[in-house]
Amino acid sequence: MLEKVIRDAKVNRNGTLYTKQHILLAYADDIAIMGRTLRAVTASFEQIDKESAKVDPAVNGERTKLMVSMRKTSCRLGPTVELENCSLEVVSDFIYLGTAINTTTRHEFLNSEKDSFGYCGLSMKMLTNDTSVSSLHDINNMILGSYDQQEPEFENSTNRDVIGAVGTTARLHCRVRNLGDRAVSWIRKRDLHILTIGIMTYTNDQRFLARHIDNSDEWVLKIVSVQPRDAGIYECQVSTEPKISQAYKLTVVTSKAQILSNRELFVQSGSDINLTCIAPQAPGPYTHMLWYKDSELINDSTRGGIRVVSEQQMKTSNLVISRVTHTDSGNYTCAADNSNSDSVFVHIINSEKHAAMQHELATRLHVPHSLLLILTIFYILERVIK
Repeated sequence: MLEKVIRDAKVNRNGTLYTKQHILLAYADDIAIMGRTLRAVTASFEQIDKESAKVDPAVNGERTKLMVSMRKTSCRLGPTVELENCSLEVVSDFIYLGTAINTTTRHEFLNSEKDSFGYCGLSMKMLTNDTSVSSLHDINNMILGSYDQQEPEFENSTNRDVIGAVGTTARLHCRVRNLGDRAVSWIRKRDLHILTIGIMTYTNDQRFLARHIDNSDEWVLKIVSVQPRDAGIYECQVSTEPKISQAYKLTVVTSKAQILSNRELFVQSGSDINLTCIAPQAPGPYTHMLWYKDSELINDSTRGGIRVVSEQQMKTSNLVISRVTHTDSGNYTCAADNSNSDSVFVHIINSEKHAAMQHELATRLHVPHSLLLILTIFYILERVIK
């Protein structure tokens, strides 16, 4: 009866649920709990005790040995469970209560006082077809080794607040230690949509991809061509029971470069053009920025006198063109990584022409005033004659 109870309860150790069905528990005194600390086993035993109380089985303390990696004077494992006349023995890495049995193989008895690995002796009833088993250490590896694993846990060294610019590729990095045979899934929180399981995509939106390198702890959700609707919370979920998850926030921005000047500039011939561009919302720690004139990349190879100073970390760029001529007139554009560009139009004006324009403008303004004065005089004379 206890065998069924514990298999149904799936025996929780330190938050990890054992779901392997080929390890069965034959009798009330044949209980195996794997763990590295007495505290971990105590939690498991309390769960077993709670479940077993429903069918009222008994634990035979005389036939059960408790083996733990630390010494303890009491054999009490929970609020209502205490092993009578139990013997306490110290081992290095597991806790053993009674016998682990695999029903697909035959019975054998193995006795050992102490092997070279320092395990204390015990009598163990077990089933095995493996004739190579010759020591307690082999038994531990075969029965307990694959189960004495630490529970999965998230590594918190990754950035969980990610900024992605529209049209770029965003990556959410999730690291899980001690994953074992569990699966990692990515879930979109707003609609609980399963995007990926393992490296398989489970959505019709093929912009979502899972990336994983064998034997690594990292599972990456890759979102290609990010759109504003992709903003929100995503969960990296591990298929433990109950499931554990870690949330990631994706913020989507539309980054725009900005030239710090008027939309039109008038520069005298022979002076310098000096333009500064910023892209504060560009994603990533560094931003590459380029300058164009009339869609042509600006460089110093032909003209000379051009200087571009960019601070990728500060996301700024400064363009200086010395001793400009009329050929330098045109549309100047600043383009930053993953950002909309910005443009200004520069007019180059000759000094003589500028002075002539000023004189012509003054003349045009002066003529109407002279005409008005003459008309006024004629009007006064006409009144006097009359």
